[in-house]
Amino acid sequence: MIQNIYVMKAGLFVLVAIALGAAARPRLADETIYKTALIYYVGATALLFGLANPMVILLAILVFALILRPRDSVAAAALYPAFLFVIPAGFSWLVPFPGINYLFDLNNARALAFAVLIPTAIAIIARREKGAGLSATDKWVIAYATLTFFLGFRAIDTFTNTARLRIYDLLGLPLVYFVLSRAPRTPRDAELMLRGLFYASMFLLSIGTIGAVQRWNHYFNIRLSSSFNASAFRGGTFRISGPMSPVDFGFWIAFAGACLLLLRDQFVRYRALAWAWLPAVILVMFSTGSRGVLLAGMVMVAAYLMFLLKTTSAKVLYVSSGVAGAFLLYQTLSATGFSSIDEYGTFAYREELLKAAVRHVKAYPIFGNTDYATSPFFADLVQGQGIIDFVNGFIQIVLPYGLVGLILFVGMIVSAWLGVVKAVSRIDRSTPDGAARWNRGVALGVALPGFCTVMATTSFVAYMYPTLLILVACSAAYARLADQIVAEDEAAEPAPPAPVEPAPQASPPAPDPERGFWPDGYVPGRTGWPS
Repeated sequence: MIQNIYVMKAGLFVLVAIALGAAARPRLADETIYKTALIYYVGATALLFGLANPMVILLAILVFALILRPRDSVAAAALYPAFLFVIPAGFSWLVPFPGINYLFDLNNARALAFAVLIPTAIAIIARREKGAGLSATDKWVIAYATLTFFLGFRAIDTFTNTARLRIYDLLGLPLVYFVLSRAPRTPRDAELMLRGLFYASMFLLSIGTIGAVQRWNHYFNIRLSSSFNASAFRGGTFRISGPMSPVDFGFWIAFAGACLLLLRDQFVRYRALAWAWLPAVILVMFSTGSRGVLLAGMVMVAAYLMFLLKTTSAKVLYVSSGVAGAFLLYQTLSATGFSSIDEYGTFAYREELLKAAVRHVKAYPIFGNTDYATSPFFADLVQGQGIIDFVNGFIQIVLPYGLVGLILFVGMIVSAWLGVVKAVSRIDRSTPDGAARWNRGVALGVALPGFCTVMATTSFVAYMYPTLLILVACSAAYARLADQIVAEDEAAEPAPPAPVEPAPQASPPAPDPERGFWPDGYVPGRTGWPS
């Protein structure tokens, strides 16, 4: 069953975009994950735009990913982000089952859990490695995952729905974090994970570039929810079309820009290609129509400047000054009114949402309330579609899970990021190899602050939550390998030159018994004093 000609034409344009993304070829000659990611992008895109039945598409993609999954657990984990972002998040199929409405809501993320994550998790467990114990981030993640899993049972729902949601929970944070944080074992493995993120972002950048230049809504006619479709935006501008929400899409474009700037000599074969892609980064970021994306880009630059500071006290002062400046800016805008810079009222809406959330937290402070969407505190925020747009990921955590859930959620993010900061601060970047290792760490270190900025401006739609899990897991893996990275850095330093011993001094000649120590040519009583 072939879809209509418009969808096939859109698919051709997406394939052209993927070919453009392939132009940023890696430096290393043997880049297995790059070639595999390229094959998967081409094959999965052809299936998505060439077939009409969601069941056939998702099952075919599941089998395709299972076939392409490398046996090496590190390569498989590194490819997961590239595989994940090919198919739109809203594309799903309800698996039927006799006697109930449906058995499972199969989407791309869950299909990849079965095809990539579960086999890789089994391979990691089979290695039977003696670990160094749980890291601080591991403990935060375990605590948060356990809390949210059990608090989910409080929701008033049918048994089958409750069981399904708990299975979705297990296929999310615990599985993604375990595979991506435990697969890397060496600094080379950590670099491979970062390369996987870079390739995924470059393919998205190429798709976004074609979409922005053409103003073509590639993903409109493949049975998606309208919330994931691009359309005329504020002021009649075109909002970028892609396999995820524009805000999430924009973050990955900003991440691609960070990698192109920091890692151009390591990840791209030709430096000129890296510089040539930067205008596309700016174009696509503006085409998302999201101010949160532009703000995230600024925060990533600010985070990079923080990494340039050498002392801990300077970094603390820098971050504190930034937080204080942001707070003063908010207070100033609140006093003068947001209308001068926000003609659409989005800032005012967010302010009212925050006030309503504070009232809800005061009523349910410890563990929140899972039925928060029906709370009377938010009655005034119901929009024309009959929904409440919770445009803040942190609010979406504190409302159902309370302050305990929010503390654990923020704790795992901060712990993962501080692990990267500490690891990077130990690297000596005075040598070319040290600078390369430092740049790789910084590229990962600027990602989490940037994404948290995006998360504060939008809700957990599309691939927002999986993106957070990927960044936290990769950061935890990098921090866990910090000692090896530093040891490799120290081993690469040239040995100090050996001290040069002074040449032995010639011993003075023995005195002539006849003339003693008199000068040559002078014999007392016989010759004159030599001139």
